[in-house]
Amino acid sequence: MRIEAGDQYLQNHIEKGKRNAIYTSPQIQNEIINISGTVIKDCIINDVKKAVAFSIMADETADISGTEQLSIGIRFFDDEKRAIREEFLGLELLENSR
Repeated sequence: MRIEAGDQYLQNHIEKGKRNAIYTSPQIQNEIINISGTVIKDCIINDVKKAVAFSIMADETADISGTEQLSIGIRFFDDEKRAIREEFLGLELLENSR
């Protein structure tokens, strides 16, 4: 999709890169996604540490199969941006409480 949008760097990498190092396997893609998520979460946490105050938001929901998940977010005032920010931190799978 990014190649179709004109990403020449990615296209060059896919076409001319070593066949054993194009990083398109599902395992590598999942690892890149997980690492990116960790980096983003660390940046959010660093911003929260600079804030004078923050609040944690949590909401539990169950899907049609009964699987319960806890959505966790954080709200704080970002002094650099002079704005209130709300950031999603993740979903946690909950054990069935029935």
